[in-house]
Amino acid sequence: MNLEEVLAKNRGFKNLHAGKRGFIIGNGPSTALQDLKFLKGEIAIAVNAFYRHPDAKIINPDYWVMADPFFWEQPGALQPALDKAVSTKMFVTTAGLSFFSGTRMGTLIDMHFYHYDITKTIDVPIDFSEGIPHFGHNVAIVSLMLAFYLGCNPIYLIGCDHNFMKVTEEEYESKVLDHFYHDPNQYKLDECLTWDQWTSAMAIMALEYGLLKSYASLWGVDVFNATRGGYLEVFPRKSYESLFPHSCNADTVKEHAQYLRDGCSLVNDSRHIDTEFRDLRSLITEFHLQPRVSAGSFQIESIQPNGECDIEFACRKCGVQGKVKVAFWFGTAVQCPSCGFKNFIDPFQNAFHRQDAFSAHLPSDRVIALWGAGGIFYKLIKKYNLLAAQRFILVDANPSLQGLTVCGKTIHSPDIVLQNNINTVAITALSRKDEIHATLRRNYPCVEHVLIPAFDITKDGIVPILRVIDEQCIKTDL
Repeated sequence: MNLEEVLAKNRGFKNLHAGKRGFIIGNGPSTALQDLKFLKGEIAIAVNAFYRHPDAKIINPDYWVMADPFFWEQPGALQPALDKAVSTKMFVTTAGLSFFSGTRMGTLIDMHFYHYDITKTIDVPIDFSEGIPHFGHNVAIVSLMLAFYLGCNPIYLIGCDHNFMKVTEEEYESKVLDHFYHDPNQYKLDECLTWDQWTSAMAIMALEYGLLKSYASLWGVDVFNATRGGYLEVFPRKSYESLFPHSCNADTVKEHAQYLRDGCSLVNDSRHIDTEFRDLRSLITEFHLQPRVSAGSFQIESIQPNGECDIEFACRKCGVQGKVKVAFWFGTAVQCPSCGFKNFIDPFQNAFHRQDAFSAHLPSDRVIALWGAGGIFYKLIKKYNLLAAQRFILVDANPSLQGLTVCGKTIHSPDIVLQNNINTVAITALSRKDEIHATLRRNYPCVEHVLIPAFDITKDGIVPILRVIDEQCIKTDL
């Protein structure tokens, strides 16, 4: 590919985030003093070695600008970055084009390049599909130009301490660049530039920042420095913490539909430490699993093989009777035909619960994984106390639930099934039973027995059981 074709790949980024706030995350030591987890869901541009930050995968920055030649001039320097990399769009100067073109970046990295052009000025819009001004004395400057191109407004700088801007000649000989991470191989400033060269570079960098401030003013873009402390005083200051009064008001969720599908995970904007916040989330999660107030009364008149029940109920408010069809395993709110009051009807609660029948197909001496930490699990463990035993391990594929405790059980990642060589799994997420069953067959060779909640119809009533799964179970709601 020629240069024009390489840069053309950047056209889709022009004004992609127009009017949305964006954050540029530097590697200054102040980032260790700020809770960067607030940036999850924000438009974020990380730089150089940010992959070393412990919250890098949580934040999952959209963009990663790499300007340090170290990554393509030193053999092996890039691999640690790729091993810890998040899913992101990486922007690298065309000086590294030949290296990166021949390097396998894996499936997480979407490679892009930017090109310095000494003929470009700030008198025209910055365009990453062409050359950009040769303002390359700091990676944050390149990132700021990228934020302009993306259409971000306002733009906040964090971790841009720039303590090196105030280094004196006496300090220069032994000074190293400060980062949030420790680098035993960090070189001293005087090992790469003489003092005169350094002061000249700092003057040019200050000029570049000043020009970009003028550019922002010309195009109506607000740029703020939200770094805690530091010496970059070109842009007005803004408190980082003030930008997140509460996640519900801070527009931290970009993809609302995906956020809902992921279970609306909570963000810790409180003053609780992580363990306290986890316990609070556990209580909230369990609270939402608790049954709602039931109808005044109801009875199951009949049930189909797929679990559909014909229900006759009496309204809890006015007493008027009504009829409705409700799935056996999934309670639902039913509106009274007379007064409009909503009555919650859960046929499972009116079943005939027998401990021996429910556990008949369970191995008596094995660890068993219960896959699904939702409403079905909650109802089962409340009715069948054998599930509270330690040999029943609760797992869920939703990362936002993992680590929480529900009904006295810690929610684990499904990885524990492989790690502990568990060979029996009971699926307790019936709405996803076919997906989970397929996953078990495909990715968990250690699993030999899969069970699923079902029911038997006896003279005493409907009896919930755990049944060994088969294809017929998958095709129905049993």
